[in-house]
Amino acid sequence: MRIFYLIIFICFSVLVSGQQILYSEGKQKIQLYENGVYSLVTDVDTVMVHLIRPNVSDSIGYYLVFSKIIEAEYFVTNYLLHKEQDVTNLSLKIAKEENHLNHISDNKKKLKDLRIKIKDNEDLYSNALHYKTLADHIVVNDSITNHKKWERLKKYVDSKDYLLKIIQNRALMPPAESNVNLDITGKTDVLDKPEIKKIILESDKNCSVTEIVKSKTIELQNDFAPFFTYTPERLKSYLKNENLLKGKIRLRQINNQYYLDLTLILNSKDAAKSYGNIPENNMFRIEFINGIRLNFKNLKNSGGSIEEYSGRVIYNLTFNVGKEMLNLIDKVPIDHVGLMWSTGFEKYNIYEIDVLMNQYKCIKSLNRQK
Repeated sequence: MRIFYLIIFICFSVLVSGQQILYSEGKQKIQLYENGVYSLVTDVDTVMVHLIRPNVSDSIGYYLVFSKIIEAEYFVTNYLLHKEQDVTNLSLKIAKEENHLNHISDNKKKLKDLRIKIKDNEDLYSNALHYKTLADHIVVNDSITNHKKWERLKKYVDSKDYLLKIIQNRALMPPAESNVNLDITGKTDVLDKPEIKKIILESDKNCSVTEIVKSKTIELQNDFAPFFTYTPERLKSYLKNENLLKGKIRLRQINNQYYLDLTLILNSKDAAKSYGNIPENNMFRIEFINGIRLNFKNLKNSGGSIEEYSGRVIYNLTFNVGKEMLNLIDKVPIDHVGLMWSTGFEKYNIYEIDVLMNQYKCIKSLNRQK
């Protein structure tokens, strides 16, 4: 049963959610984002953290900065491993309460593997902290002329050169939004570079719309806004202040066609197994407070993508919006929605009942100003 699996698997993001500020033993301030990406808030020249190997004349700065980055990398890894261990211990406890032998065995095996990883990483971190401290000493005491210390630092940093790709993939700076536009078919157009600007209406400061102008299209995008949350009653005591499922929505216009984009955030990759995926053409239903129902078809298959370090599963859905829908959202609040997953149909109450009404008004106001 779906509920049973949801109780067994509590998501990683319950313990690692939002943005957190951490302080390493090397006295570095680290901002950790919920998908495992982090940035060094202080103590590192942000110009250097792109990790492009500098010219020989810049090698001193490279080695000093990279020693700090290595210490941050192992510190964050250690932090995330311990959080994962906490989640697994919780899953094991729940599995024992439910007397689910397979899950008890799986969690015990996972804990054994995690203990090995934590021990290995703690050894690596201890070494990284030593060389970060050595780099600090070199800077404070101007000890670059001390060739023995300098050569030790260079040798250590060079031995970690393989970390470049790892760190570039998941560290240092939060991922920037791409300038390449992705249309609803999933195709990118790298030759037709869009002009992108943010527009905030003078008449309504809450209207924030992104305009994307290309050679053949003009797109107006509202920002994603909270739409609904959902947690089964039996899970509320486990998830506490978290929700199992969150929905965010936005209305956008491409030339004269409107689309709804719905992003679903499921707070457990294991719970996603009981939900399944959302195939192309699956139904999404909106019911308004006057009782009118409108059904939409998902334009592309969404199997969900897992955020590596949070364990959350993200589903991105897109629907065509016709004139009937526009006429309704212009005047009538939404009561609830329903979605056909591959494993069945589920309904969600809407608390932000006028979110699409407000977004449509924003786009209409912007079109009138042109």
